Amino acid sequence: MTVTIQVMPFDDDKDVSFQSIQLTHVECQAGSITKYRNPTSDDYTLRCSCGLEVVLFGDSCAMECVKKVAIGAQSASLEPGSYCCNREVVTVFVTT
Repeated sequence: MTVTIQVMPFDDDKDVSFQSIQLTHVECQAGSITKYRNPTSDDYTLRCSCGLEVVLFGDSCAMECVKKVAIGAQSASLEPGSYCCNREVVTVFVTT
């Protein structure tokens, strides 16, 4: 199974930070993803209203990958081990 997270590209005048990125869960009708940062670990939990939860580890390349896609890089799959998910997932794919 693949989970696809759509990243809204940054506007030129916005601060390039992970917190300002807008994310959508493509396979879900509601789709809106809320981000929660754990202040002790710097992990980010991405939650969709459908129940999907993806944790991006703060010490991994996952958040950097999402930021790169937001500033114009090509779509990418998150590296295994850089995140965990509450669903049986083979790939988390990040696209614009």
